[in-house]
Amino acid sequence: MKAIFAALAIWVGATISTLAQDAGRLPLVGVMVTGTAATIPAARTRFREALAALGDVEGRNLRLDFRFAEGDAK
Repeated sequence: MKAIFAALAIWVGATISTLAQDAGRLPLVGVMVTGTAATIPAARTRFREALAALGDVEGRNLRLDFRFAEGDAK
């Protein structure tokens, strides 16, 4: 009986620590955009929706970092 309780306690502890993952430890995905932050809000939303359709949700299992080239595509 003690072994079953110990195994259950270990499983619950591992599950809780996995669910409470620190946002700083999530994988970071960098997104480079040739436009400006003001001109692409719809594209940013579509990108997030496309990732969500694949099962990747910002803040849950990845972080997104958008950077803007301000029109300079070089």
